Amino acid sequence: MKVVITYIFLILILGLTSVECSNRETVIKQVLNKKSTLTSLSPGKAVEETIKMIYQDIKALNGVFPQLAEIELANVGLNSFRYEYGFIDDGKMKGPSFEKNGCGVYVEIEYPIYPDNLTQLKSYDYPDINLRFWRLVRADPNSDYTKEFNSTVNEIISNRMNTLIQHLKDGKK
Repeated sequence: MKVVITYIFLILILGLTSVECSNRETVIKQVLNKKSTLTSLSPGKAVEETIKMIYQDIKALNGVFPQLAEIELANVGLNSFRYEYGFIDDGKMKGPSFEKNGCGVYVEIEYPIYPDNLTQLKSYDYPDINLRFWRLVRADPNSDYTKEFNSTVNEIISNRMNTLIQHLKDGKK
């Protein structure tokens, strides 16, 4: 009798694990495949909407990644997004340190780029559309799903920024 109950228990546990895994993958795919349009928005409003959409997409993954346990506390501005969870220190020699499941996600969009800032080029510059943006996604390397978290959040940011860049390019035509 004990063996049968243990066997049934294991089947239930394994079944739940595969359902959780399947559901996890489904949620991530849904968020990454979300399409949106910025049509009819002014460039400034399109920047604001892009930041909001990045936040909403990342927030939709709460429960999928333990790093997003306090995503509701993210700082969402008109042109920037900042979320830290379990951040301890940003050591110059060792790099950042986090508590278990800690992370940091930062996005900043500069539009328009003012002439005096043109000499301070950053990683993602689009002078043809007068746009510059900066992003940083990092997480505790010893936490669950760290690589998947980093790649998923980076993909969300890239997708939303590509939509904004295309919108601004279309507006220049």
